[in-house]
Amino acid sequence: MAVIYGLFWLDPTRPINNVFAIDGPKDASWLKAPRHGTHENILAVISQKDVSASVIQAVNRICVRRMTDEHGSCAKADVYIVLPKDWRGDAILQDIHASMPGLKQVEWDFEPDGPKVYAPHSNSVAQAVIELMRTGEPGETPLSSVRTQLSMTQRQFARLKEVLAKATSNVATALHELGVLYKVEGRGRATKGFLVKVA
Repeated sequence: MAVIYGLFWLDPTRPINNVFAIDGPKDASWLKAPRHGTHENILAVISQKDVSASVIQAVNRICVRRMTDEHGSCAKADVYIVLPKDWRGDAILQDIHASMPGLKQVEWDFEPDGPKVYAPHSNSVAQAVIELMRTGEPGETPLSSVRTQLSMTQRQFARLKEVLAKATSNVATALHELGVLYKVEGRGRATKGFLVKVA
């Protein structure tokens, strides 16, 4: 088995040196638009081909290069690889298939960064409210009590009520994941807000 996480891209001067070695020196205008044949950017293609060669060599260092019969078969091997989500990733995959015919490709259900999680700024009101409700007991907590405990300014308190009123806000979502809901009772000056933590 092989796991390839992170690709090694060589120094950007390498493809330039390759072109200069074959075609001779180019002027500054060519470096700004390095077209060659059908390639809009031959330097990017050379860089991609270098990575393809490295990946193919890495894959073949495991049991894949050990033939098990006269037909060139090898033992089964699993290879996990994370590729760029652009033309370079597609080209690398195409090169792998071209160099290793018969390879079976299966999508890998993997998200490099994992699920997105709201992380409030350190020492922020949002962080303090979330932590207060995380450690609090089930039941209703008046928003006025939250304000007192956290020594909020009038502006901070008004902003908190705004974000809590939006069910899709980061703070409301983070609280919901803790089993905490925002409830409002009354109208006008008699309006009172509560954070309700279910057991």
